[in-house]
Amino acid sequence: MPQLGFIHYDVPYMKAVRTENNGHTANIQLPTTRSDAAYISGGPLPNGTTYIMESLHFHWGSKNTHGSEHVLNSERYSMEMHLLHRNTKYETVEVARNYEDGLAVLAVLYEVKANATTDFEGLNEVINVLESISEFNRSTEIDDFLLSVLLGDLDTSEFYTYAGSLTTPPCSQAVTWLVFAQPITITSSQMTRFHKLQDDHGIAMENNYRALQAKGNRKVYLRKTRRVLESTVQSPLYWELLKKLKPQEDEAADSRK
Repeated sequence: MPQLGFIHYDVPYMKAVRTENNGHTANIQLPTTRSDAAYISGGPLPNGTTYIMESLHFHWGSKNTHGSEHVLNSERYSMEMHLLHRNTKYETVEVARNYEDGLAVLAVLYEVKANATTDFEGLNEVINVLESISEFNRSTEIDDFLLSVLLGDLDTSEFYTYAGSLTTPPCSQAVTWLVFAQPITITSSQMTRFHKLQDDHGIAMENNYRALQAKGNRKVYLRKTRRVLESTVQSPLYWELLKKLKPQEDEAADSRK
């Protein structure tokens, strides 16, 4: 499986992006004009297709021990960000969600660690406006919004992928999911800022994640980068095995003369 390609993720949006409290989450709607848009391609996506970035939002719990919608190795993380992309051959998300190849969602996991004292700076461009949208139906704008900072130094070459559905109604079976395997560490104080948001009843917005769904017959694939550890290459055993293989290669060459 090829690597996932990111186009214009490292280019700030020219127009201010709208951030709103829709009663369920903090949602950021992004411009989709050809000159001011970000895209993804490659990975498990159909060959030759590009998916345009539409919006992003977050899911979290009432405590830092849960909140993500995906569970990796039986562990649920503090928060999960979804970056929704639309296949460019469909004009709108509403149309795209009627087709199996219509949408692609990148899922980024955030983990609060008790000993973390340094904020993850990449999340602060969102956190800094949360107070302005603390109440339902409030909105504001973010200037020079940059998608790449939300990923930090995340290894985007390793991810789980499967064909699934949207996690909010109408839960259309139209999504290629890509869940990055490496969580990003954030501080408790950063997570607290999300807990201060209120829903449409004026109650603290929390546990806005979907219950874990049965895997069923779906196949989940893991794209993993191969690595040669330096300690292995430097070990005496490595060089001993290499010497044993060398004569065999020479003998095979002699037999072909």
